[in-house]
Amino acid sequence: MATTRKRGKPKHALQEPVEDLALWQSELGRYIEAEADERISIESVRHTLAAIPGSMAADVSAERDQR
Repeated sequence: MATTRKRGKPKHALQEPVEDLALWQSELGRYIEAEADERISIESVRHTLAAIPGSMAADVSAERDQR
């Protein structure tokens, strides 16, 4: 694994692999950081996603195939 470097954001990630820096410095990474809400826990997200019936794998594959 690559070495790690400290970053200020996101606050929950004290260190991250160097290759991830490119993501967080990209337009997408900056958008994610701007929209992130630290009040929402990963447990809450998992609980909400678990309520979706069935598997989303087929939907994701179909959408990817349309591109």
